[in-house]
Amino acid sequence: AGALGDQAWIRVEDNGIGIPKSILPQIFHASRPTTRQGTSDESGSGFGMPLVKTFVEKFGGDISIMSRDVGEKDENGQDPRDHGTIITVRLKRSPSA
Repeated sequence: AGALGDQAWIRVEDNGIGIPKSILPQIFHASRPTTRQGTSDESGSGFGMPLVKTFVEKFGGDISIMSRDVGEKDENGQDPRDHGTIITVRLKRSPSA
């Protein structure tokens, strides 16, 4: 977490199974819910990220995701060990009193 200028940001990072590239373009669209089995084989509804994006944007912020899927191969055709997801939320800071 941190702040710079008129923005504050929060970054959440994990080393889980990542999000497939095929899902990333649709992950924030409520009309196209995306879901997959999680690290512990749990399932989701696919509606969480659209809800988060709506909430963040209502407060004038934005959200971004960078992810590397566990099945994604590197340039040598190997399964990389650095898979996981980074989600960054940026919000406008309140003016000082």
